Amino acid sequence: MSEEDLEPLELDDENLDSFETIETVEELGLSEDSGLLEELEEDGAECEALGEAFNPPSWLTTSYEKMPEPIAIVDGSLSLTYLYQNPLFRKFLERYSLGAHRSLIASIWNQVDKSVVEALRQATHDPDSGFSWKGEIHIKTRDTLTALIKLHMYPFIEESGGRGGPRAFWIYLEDITAERQQLQRDYIDALLKASLQKDNDTGKHVTRVNRYSQHLAEALYNDGRWPRVDRDFIEDISYLAAMHDVGKIGISEAILYKPGPLNEQEWKEMREHPIIGALILSSYPIKMAQEIAKSHHEKWNGSGYPYNLSETNIPLSARIVTIADVYDALRMRRSYKPGFDHKVSVSRIADDAGTHFDPDLVGVFVAMAEDFRRIFDSNED
Repeated sequence: MSEEDLEPLELDDENLDSFETIETVEELGLSEDSGLLEELEEDGAECEALGEAFNPPSWLTTSYEKMPEPIAIVDGSLSLTYLYQNPLFRKFLERYSLGAHRSLIASIWNQVDKSVVEALRQATHDPDSGFSWKGEIHIKTRDTLTALIKLHMYPFIEESGGRGGPRAFWIYLEDITAERQQLQRDYIDALLKASLQKDNDTGKHVTRVNRYSQHLAEALYNDGRWPRVDRDFIEDISYLAAMHDVGKIGISEAILYKPGPLNEQEWKEMREHPIIGALILSSYPIKMAQEIAKSHHEKWNGSGYPYNLSETNIPLSARIVTIADVYDALRMRRSYKPGFDHKVSVSRIADDAGTHFDPDLVGVFVAMAEDFRRIFDSNED
């Protein structure tokens, strides 16, 4: 949809019905502790003046009902009260539990930085901005993935009588979540391909570690004791777990491919790979990637590397990947060891609860370990 499509409609003021605006913070559905909300209360007279809106004509709303974008119309008050929402807009609000709010400001209040709310409110009442605003907002609940939305807002009905402000605004939402996620996945895939050129682990190993980590994170989500584990956490770890050994790109091939045990100096160099991995991923926008690369060799009792972190000082994502990585290492056959069966591998991890591994995570792992066996059996090298 081009900006040429967004020119204000010329409607006869006589056909515009008045609209009862929200006059109190309680009706707006917002908390009392915000300076902006206090300003909204103090500026009640301005809200009332700007809020003279209209009932959108039926021919217009009918045309919006089948539009492929979420579209809404709001009035000109500071609260930006909803006058109309098409089905896709209503569906979007319901998905993120925002449908109970009567205004745009109330809907996004707990989802975005308050500076964004202020910028939106000012732009839509500023002639220098064309009474328009366009920006990105993140919408999130525990049970849904974060949506990255571009919100476009333009004047719908120009104010008559020289008062200088729109009486209503036209909004549409552009979901760019999938586009952003694909760019992030492409970045990780490129790094993974590069790291596998040097590492003697196989692509099947990283695939399995991804899936183990995802299933363990889902078990933690269902358990409920780990509030940080939401749908975003599960989605992220399902592909970022593969980055645990990306730092081996910086380790010499003589060490990586050495058939026998490493000497002390070689081990010292090998223990640098978590730090190298964290540096490689330092600019990646999802912090979990760096956490996993840097801390997946730390141990619960503080005897791991590279920083001897202990207990919950080790990021949760890394504690999950540690269990996944060790389980797979135990199952895999190496030149220096046989592959252990599922039962022995689970037993060894259980024996190291509280020393190598987070004991609470081990408890969840043991309860759902059959998932690990199925993943290994269906993705063998």
